[in-house]
Amino acid sequence: MPGRRLGRSFGRPGCAAREQEGLPMGQLIIIEGKGKGKVFHIREKHPITMGRSSQCDIPLGDEGISRQHCQVEFDGERYWLTDLKSRNGTLLNGVEIKDAQQLRDGDDIQVGDTHLRFEMETILQPRGRGDAGEATSLVTREGVCASCGAAITQRDSVIRGADGLYCGKCALGDSLIDKTVAGYKVLAKIGEGRTSAIYKATQVAVDRTVALKVLLPEAAANEVFVKRFMREAKAGAKLSHPNVVQTYDAGECEGLYYIVMEYVEGKTVSKLLEERGQPLDLKTALSVAIQVARALDYAHRHSMVHRDVKPGNIIVNPDGLAKLLDLGFAKSR
Repeated sequence: MPGRRLGRSFGRPGCAAREQEGLPMGQLIIIEGKGKGKVFHIREKHPITMGRSSQCDIPLGDEGISRQHCQVEFDGERYWLTDLKSRNGTLLNGVEIKDAQQLRDGDDIQVGDTHLRFEMETILQPRGRGDAGEATSLVTREGVCASCGAAITQRDSVIRGADGLYCGKCALGDSLIDKTVAGYKVLAKIGEGRTSAIYKATQVAVDRTVALKVLLPEAAANEVFVKRFMREAKAGAKLSHPNVVQTYDAGECEGLYYIVMEYVEGKTVSKLLEERGQPLDLKTALSVAIQVARALDYAHRHSMVHRDVKPGNIIVNPDGLAKLLDLGFAKSR
């Protein structure tokens, strides 16, 4: 959107009419990172800033975030996300933005290790009542998940069972265990992230234990996440190093996008820190750092930059061998 000025006020009559006519208003929800679950309603008629500074409208305590990192602003009709020349950039649905980008319901905003979801909510003014204070905030919903109780909106991928609706995550988690996907028998779920779940599985043909990473239905419905998921598989397949989790296979089977990887018995560094409640001892920390540095050097020599190295993406086995995970944000140089 060329020629837009940052920091301007949007005090125009259309904003008041917007509430009265029942048009959508925006909100941001922290879905991953410090402050997870916090909701920020965008009502102000000025840009909403995010960053480490306490002066920001949405202060975020994440070391990978700049003091003034990015902002969301409303122009009277649409919401726009703008990066404020931050050090590490702002990602919208996994893609780093350069110019102001329009926000749509369900968009994922990543700043540092923090993820926020942008949602549109409808403000309905009850008919026949003039008091604006009686307006009610509503999100159009189909219902709630019969398993976890999460709200299911019209945008979500759902499974309708005999006893009600199931959100994509619960439907996937309940249905894959003991099933065979593209020749891999699923044994157990071993982890779940924002867009994918990881299962312990057996490659039936050769009786090999593997990790099967499957894109969740909500993410599979988004072309951006599908492309990033398959890009991760291609990036991983190019690398073969003792400190990088090996990628064996990838594809799509009956609507499920999957990546087959080396199965590693161990714990992520973030899990180790959580269990210990204190930093790693010097010997362990140095060992992990050296091994990760070797992995990054190898990737760099193969024209690849990881871009998302963090404790949750480093797994350490019982023998102290560290391996780098998650090439979803890897970028070829």
